[in-house]
Amino acid sequence: MTYSIILQACVDSYRHRNLSAHDRWCNATWDMVLCWPPTPAGESAQLPCPPHRGVDPSKYVYKHCDASGRWAGKSPGDFTLPQGWTNYTVCFYEEIQKLMNDLYKRSEEDAQSKLDIAHGTRIMEMVGLSLSLTSLCISLAIFFYFR
Repeated sequence: MTYSIILQACVDSYRHRNLSAHDRWCNATWDMVLCWPPTPAGESAQLPCPPHRGVDPSKYVYKHCDASGRWAGKSPGDFTLPQGWTNYTVCFYEEIQKLMNDLYKRSEEDAQSKLDIAHGTRIMEMVGLSLSLTSLCISLAIFFYFR
């Protein structure tokens, strides 16, 4: 499904709500993980963490609706994303949070270099596995040919 289809389904799921009690609202939105309900300006919405691997679904994640009626970004006054920003790190199990803190302990550049190394290692692993599979197929072909 594309983003616009999922977003529309999210918005439609909250259409029945009566929004007349407050002047300003943040619209229902989908942030690529959860569908957030319309929320009065100046308040926060709360949803259970998504049931993904490494995530504790018994915890809750929050998203803040600014006083202006827009979903708040990562920093104050940041409204670059229409769906705002959601801090899902509170959802991770403690061990994963420790790993993330260790990864980002020094600086963003250091963390990016570690991620680049991990990405390069993954590429080398895939190349090695591909070569191994190719060699196996060639050796099987030779064995079957010279039975």
